[in-house]
Amino acid sequence: MERKLATLFDVSAAKEVISEDDLVAVKIHFGQPGNHRLIRPQHIRIIVEKVKAAGGKPFVTDTTGIGLNSARGTAEKCLKAAVENGYAPETIGAPLVVADGSKGLLGVKLKAGGLRMKEVEVAQAIVEADVLISLAHAKGHPRTGFAGALKNVGVGCVTKCGRAPLHLAKKPQIDPNKCDDCGKCIAFCPVGAISKLDSKPQINPERCVWGCACWEICPKKAISSWPTIHHETNAELSIRTADAASAVINHLGKDKVMFFNFAYDITPHCDCFPFADTPMVPDIGILA
Repeated sequence: MERKLATLFDVSAAKEVISEDDLVAVKIHFGQPGNHRLIRPQHIRIIVEKVKAAGGKPFVTDTTGIGLNSARGTAEKCLKAAVENGYAPETIGAPLVVADGSKGLLGVKLKAGGLRMKEVEVAQAIVEADVLISLAHAKGHPRTGFAGALKNVGVGCVTKCGRAPLHLAKKPQIDPNKCDDCGKCIAFCPVGAISKLDSKPQINPERCVWGCACWEICPKKAISSWPTIHHETNAELSIRTADAASAVINHLGKDKVMFFNFAYDITPHCDCFPFADTPMVPDIGILA
């Protein structure tokens, strides 16, 4: 498989997107702890070595997930998950970079011009890269049906602020009738969007960055829950993901982006799940 992947890199003309000394973002999914149906570290290393041979300077990257308290909610947790899943500089041959910073709030707003998304906040390290090589694990997804290159770029290359509107239709609110004024949400919010007003905490929608999941830490469940603020249809996530992917690709330039889809261990669920299900179909191979 390693030899075939190296040959695929050559025959797909992937090296043509790389110029001498280009900073190359090799975008993978670090994987949720407990899920072992992921892209093999050995296969990532093949791509990294090919990038180096083409004159590029690769780094392997992913972004934080929604929710600061989630298993990949911060850069520290992301890197811990990556190492647990076998991704380390020693195994993949390049540094690991969490593209959207320590809490997932570091990015640049780009114009999207999509069907839904007119602006997308893209992770800083992705914006600063010269080349993007997407290494996507082809698998099922509970909301989009299938996930591969578009999800790896459209969802995986944006910040928490960029990811939230892909999934969510509205920002959370606090129900004053349920709130006991414990103050946990005020201390939790990293941007100071929650403050006490009229004796109870309230969320300032203008300051709220939307993706930190304050609703998860409220002991009284007084903050709007994920299901109540989610888009009503799965199609909405798919459309918005394509819009976001388009913004990333247009920023870098179509001639500076390359895609590899690893169609093995094709499970019903995406790599965000903390378990590894039985593959739905036999392995197909790697496409570019």
